[in-house]
Amino acid sequence: MSFEASHAQWHQVYDENSGDIESLAADAHFIYAGTDSGVFRSSDEGGTWLQVNNGLLEDEVYSLGISKAGNLFGGTEGHGIFRTTNSGDQWTERDIGLPDSSTIFAIVGDKFGNLFAGSATDGVFYSSNEGDSWNYRSQSLTNKFVWSMIITPSNELVVGLSGQIVRSSDSGMHWTRLDSLASNNEVLSLACDSFSVLYAGTLRGDVLRSEDSGKTWQVAATSPTHKPVRNIAIRDSMIYAATYGDGVLESSDRGLHFRSANEGLTDTLLYRITISPKGYVYLGTFTAKVFRSLAPLAVVTAETQAKRLSAYPNPATNQIEFIAPDLGAASIEDVKIYDCLGRLRMTKVGSGPLDLHAIANGFYFARIETLGVHANMPSTTSLRFIVSH
Repeated sequence: MSFEASHAQWHQVYDENSGDIESLAADAHFIYAGTDSGVFRSSDEGGTWLQVNNGLLEDEVYSLGISKAGNLFGGTEGHGIFRTTNSGDQWTERDIGLPDSSTIFAIVGDKFGNLFAGSATDGVFYSSNEGDSWNYRSQSLTNKFVWSMIITPSNELVVGLSGQIVRSSDSGMHWTRLDSLASNNEVLSLACDSFSVLYAGTLRGDVLRSEDSGKTWQVAATSPTHKPVRNIAIRDSMIYAATYGDGVLESSDRGLHFRSANEGLTDTLLYRITISPKGYVYLGTFTAKVFRSLAPLAVVTAETQAKRLSAYPNPATNQIEFIAPDLGAASIEDVKIYDCLGRLRMTKVGSGPLDLHAIANGFYFARIETLGVHANMPSTTSLRFIVSH
């Protein structure tokens, strides 16, 4: 696959001689960088950085995760997990239930406030109390080397292991194996877009894509010299894959096509990537640098959300789902399906897939009522779609 240079531009915003940028995270107030020398934070989109290690007993912070309550968690090399409730001003150890000398490569939180931690040797752990205690959730997993974890829009936990991708719909109590990779092809990164399309970055340099919840996978892109895909970040239709040696792969059409996007990037040994709430894209490198996009991506507001609803898949076969790119900005209240003569054929309350077996092939119109969470006013959108059984 060939790659063309894009118009994306980067400039360096961090070079503290702190060792690798092992992790990146962002909330409404700060950008956080986990390094070989602890955690640094920026309150001005990378303009200045402050080291915030008070109470942190291990300097190497492999992973950063933010809970629904807004607390920041740091997964370390050999010293378990630490939590801060004040953006890094003070850290406290939170490793009850974790094995001694735990190395944590991933921390994610779901919409119900639960937390999941992925260990480099012991699998997945679960906490329902902001990390005060952890429970083992890998009893049925034969492979327990966790590289990456994500929570999907449907609140499923997907975990990337050495040569495997697994999924759980009950907080890790039971697991389904999604795909088998070569034993030496670790799943270094995972991501999921608002249409529940899954993406996986591998040691061999592939970006894998699945449109059916992980049942089947296709190679969406391969880094030009087969460098590992260490991290993937998504905002609306934009997808960024950070590679260790080939810089950034960028897609503007939900992963259908990728291109190199390295203009202004002086270090292509990338470890991490994240997107701030304001829409800036951040890259962390092996040589302790952070680069930021010159311009932010567009941020979708509640007022424009209903206008950006999409039908997926379209054409549809047996079912269709109507989804907004940023799921948190609007909720689907009601769906009505009309044929070309204006006759009401189906109705559905709320979001989720709509079964189409009862209607014939042809063109249809969906009238969708959404409710913005910021402005408590309903909005109605009409979309056209095709049914082809």
